[in-house]
Amino acid sequence: METMNLKDLNEKEVVTSDGHVIGKIDGAIITRHGDVSSLSLMLKNDIVATLRTTPNLRQDISVKDISGITDRVMLNRPLNGLEKYLIKHNPQLDAGRLMGMEVLSGKGKPIGTVDDLMIEHGTWKVPFLRVKVNSEEEEALKLESITLAGKLIDISMGNIRNVGDMVVLNMTADYLNSILEAAPIRKD
Repeated sequence: METMNLKDLNEKEVVTSDGHVIGKIDGAIITRHGDVSSLSLMLKNDIVATLRTTPNLRQDISVKDISGITDRVMLNRPLNGLEKYLIKHNPQLDAGRLMGMEVLSGKGKPIGTVDDLMIEHGTWKVPFLRVKVNSEEEEALKLESITLAGKLIDISMGNIRNVGDMVVLNMTADYLNSILEAAPIRKD
């Protein structure tokens, strides 16, 4: 399945089915099961003024209302009546809050920080978080054959125990070491 990262999705223009640019993508809403339920929009001021609802620049729109993503995000809804499909933004489920969050092993060892989220195009699932390993965390991982400082590693959502003020994995740093020894490492 083809994936896209949230960083690349952010700032894409959002276009209605009748060709009106209504704003830009400004994040995603992720359920507790790792599904993207909606994308967050930063609406243009002139668009907000035309809506028959409480004016708010930040709104969400269901992924069911998206017909395609290329250089832009295309909606399958026209501008007229758009307020019926906009959803009040939910900051508690906003994926943006994860960016920069510290990632810990199951035993509390620092691993790195969340750099990005990967989203499966079409299914709207988040298969993994992309984690940036800092030089201090590289020592905690104790990898001899790989230099990790500044590198990005992908952590499967299935390996995440909880997300609170930090992301806590359900694996130890030793187990992560064994995975990393066999997996390709990215430097973006």
